[in-house]
Amino acid sequence: MQNAETELHQTTAPAERASPPIQFRLQQSQGEALREFLPNRVLIAGFAGRDRKATQHHIDELIDIGVAPPSRIPMFYEVSPSRLTQFSTVDMIGGSSSGEVECVLIMDGNELFVSVGSDHTDRDLEAFGIMQSKQLCDKPIASRLWSYKDVQDHWDQLVMRCWANFGGEDFEMYQEGAMSDLMSPETLLAERETRGDPMRNGDWMFCGTFGAIGGIRPATSYRLEIEDPVLDRKLGHTYSVSEIELRS
Repeated sequence: MQNAETELHQTTAPAERASPPIQFRLQQSQGEALREFLPNRVLIAGFAGRDRKATQHHIDELIDIGVAPPSRIPMFYEVSPSRLTQFSTVDMIGGSSSGEVECVLIMDGNELFVSVGSDHTDRDLEAFGIMQSKQLCDKPIASRLWSYKDVQDHWDQLVMRCWANFGGEDFEMYQEGAMSDLMSPETLLAERETRGDPMRNGDWMFCGTFGAIGGIRPATSYRLEIEDPVLDRKLGHTYSVSEIELRS
């Protein structure tokens, strides 16, 4: 096993990138409105549980599949904005990758928005390096989102779920938990400030996940969801995995 995973630090503001804008439907009380967001930087928050025991459980899951423990908690990894996709099918090399549901924060001007996505990761490569394994895989995201200010006062009541299909006829519950189990957006943003690299306009952040029911394992497709029981609405996305075969 490698030494503990280290974190890359951004010492200067990243150059503006020519990534195309991504379109969402913003759900509001008066209906939906089309919005476009230009991703400049994508951060992945890892080991972001509020409960240290639960976080350690996730670390132990990764250790079991050969992944080095983190050097600090939470960790932040960066991937290219070109990895973001709203397609319903993603192509992966080999059959060792798997998804995990995460809240996605989008910083646009002075406002935060919330969507749902999957930090799909190559698990074989993850044993070599978490940063490399995350960069290798597309990051599926939903086509709808909310304004964070609309859910901020009841954030901890939001519920996040992932169902997975392992090749059978039905989806199985793969992950489930309340946002109260994860670090809040304010905590994650404050952590970025403390480390001298705050969230900026155009930054996106995947905000952590829960342990997998039955352990981390590949699936043929995933269904992601964030439920807001207070405003009685949901964000969701479903995607399938197409395996690219290695041929000599």
